[in-house]
Amino acid sequence: MTSSGRQIPTTLAELTALIAAAPGFPEVTASLHSGRSAAIDGAWGSSCALSVAAIAGADAQRVHVVVLPTIRDAEEFIDELTDLTTASVLLFPAWESLPDEIDAGDSVYAGRLSVVRRLNDPERSAALIVTCLPALLQPVPSRAAIKAATRVISVGDELSLDELTEWLMSRGFDRVTAVEMPGEFCIHGGILDIFPATEPDAIRIELFGDEIESIRSFDVESQRRLEDLKHISLTATQSSKSVDPSSASELPLASGKSKSGKATKALPKTAPAASSPSANSTSAAVSIFANDTESLIDSLPRSTIIILTDMQQSISEGRMYLQRLSNPVGLYGVDATMARLVEFPSVTIDALGADSYETSCHLSVEAVERFSGSRRDALVELSELLGPTDHVLLCCHNLGEHERLNELIIETDKSFETSLASRIHLTTGRLRRGFRVIDHGLIVISDNELFSRTAARATTRKRRTDTRTIDTFLDLRDGDLVVHVAHGIAKYRGMSMVGASGQQEEHLLLEFRDSVVVYVPVSLIHLVQKYIGPAKTTPELTKYGGTSWLKKKEQV
Repeated sequence: MTSSGRQIPTTLAELTALIAAAPGFPEVTASLHSGRSAAIDGAWGSSCALSVAAIAGADAQRVHVVVLPTIRDAEEFIDELTDLTTASVLLFPAWESLPDEIDAGDSVYAGRLSVVRRLNDPERSAALIVTCLPALLQPVPSRAAIKAATRVISVGDELSLDELTEWLMSRGFDRVTAVEMPGEFCIHGGILDIFPATEPDAIRIELFGDEIESIRSFDVESQRRLEDLKHISLTATQSSKSVDPSSASELPLASGKSKSGKATKALPKTAPAASSPSANSTSAAVSIFANDTESLIDSLPRSTIIILTDMQQSISEGRMYLQRLSNPVGLYGVDATMARLVEFPSVTIDALGADSYETSCHLSVEAVERFSGSRRDALVELSELLGPTDHVLLCCHNLGEHERLNELIIETDKSFETSLASRIHLTTGRLRRGFRVIDHGLIVISDNELFSRTAARATTRKRRTDTRTIDTFLDLRDGDLVVHVAHGIAKYRGMSMVGASGQQEEHLLLEFRDSVVVYVPVSLIHLVQKYIGPAKTTPELTKYGGTSWLKKKEQV
């Protein structure tokens, strides 16, 4: 669609193309492809994500790494970027605080491992990796360690279930009656179900004797077959456990080498103490990063393009992250990591300008005002904001909202004699922050932002949770941690017959804080769930009748 000779984009793909054609933008991509660095400024709102999509789309054969300031920034950025590009978008996550132990169900560890495996798989296409500086400060298992911990299982192979069971359990997998969460496996006759944390779905392996007849992925809730597979690569590293933090001073911080072979600068041994020192952070760092590790940067191809958004804020966040740890043993330094990143072709993308690069692009973009009020009021407010030739690209988060908004725009035009229907173009997709493209007279905004709603994050996979419903008391052993829905965390202490006048019933004995024992009838077993924490820490038992458990549930 055109307006006054200007092409008005009506989809996110057309909007990305408009950004890619902005004055100076083709020169930026050409500079990156020739191995030089560049800068983009004026990237207000979600025009930053569109710029990233445009850069990635200019050469789909390259790996692109987007570095944002915080973990939350990375998680939100990947949501909107997924709708803007056809490339495989991967999140390289980080621990906000280091766990006491990494086990087979740790979703952060699995996500990090998956990215390293993807980068070192020659059969996979290039990826667009979204991460934050704290994630790059945390080492990953070395490529040699991952290779040694990987087993390729193919149809037609012979497989010893006893040997595989021992191998899985030594690496932190839990043997259960039915897999529900990552880090679990079960065996029923000649059928092995396993849910590797590095895979989006569980895997079922069927055997005839010792020979593998079939491999397929399946949905753990419906048991529905998803995809037939010829082979799987099963990576299960040894689980890492905490050690005495008093040994931390004997371990150096992780160091690294640049692509040119030069040693990079690591943090000094006497790292600045956090304002609230935590012994757990120290011991966790020792346990996780004292083994055979390296940086994600070691796995990046030389042709990788690094995209740094809000670089100064990223550096600041990286330093504050290290300061929050009482002793960041084994983590990489901020300066060393940044020095390695800028050895690659790199581009900074910021809202405010930076004139220190040879090639730069200034986007003709500005922020938009916040909207308030009801749906109809917000649309009227939007119509008042439009200039005589302005148009709006309104991004709806789903098709249902697209249809409802179309009806609401028609109603608003009739009630307030506006002409919104001819000036608002609806499309489907996720954008978090609106902006105005000045030289095209275009306002880009999402339905959530227009109506002052909080956008919900999209979830792409089932994550390990802290509880599992108990189907039978046979699932429990004396001393197991359980969660009573109404009263909180307790220890299971066996079974007992309770009742009188021949009306006896079996009860579960649950021990809460201060040795308070509560009897729960087996008829109410659905109120009790087995506690399964992602890290092997021992939670505090709940005080029976107290208010702490209710407050925790309200916070959730």
